[in-house]
Amino acid sequence: MRNNSGFIFALLVFSWILFTINSVCAQTHSIIDHSTPSGIIPPGGPNSRGYRINDSGQIAGQASTPGGQYHAFLYNDGKMIDLGTLGGASSSAYDINESGQIVGNADTSGGQSHAFLYSGGKLIDLRTLGAEYKGSLRH
Repeated sequence: MRNNSGFIFALLVFSWILFTINSVCAQTHSIIDHSTPSGIIPPGGPNSRGYRINDSGQIAGQASTPGGQYHAFLYNDGKMIDLGTLGGASSSAYDINESGQIVGNADTSGGQSHAFLYSGGKLIDLRTLGAEYKGSLRH
């Protein structure tokens, strides 16, 4: 009969590695929303995507909220910061520069989609930048 202890040991090590990787990759993050009393939105839907990352490791993207909309976010130092909207339901961030300024689009209360610049902790409405496009720019 063969000694299978080496195979069993390798299988146990491999299983431990898979478990460890899975635990690290399956982290849940909260979105910080400065307009709420606590500043924290509990994890919402199961979806988020980062569109750009800068050399400082800051990420711009969009994440689902507890209400089912998507909001632009800045991921910085282990925290997702909800950038909010321009009065409408949804927003998305598409790019970030080395200064941490973010550009994207956000819905307005009138149902239009406007370009925005996020800089210095503020979401700045850039309007439609002269375009008549009324749809969303989401991918």
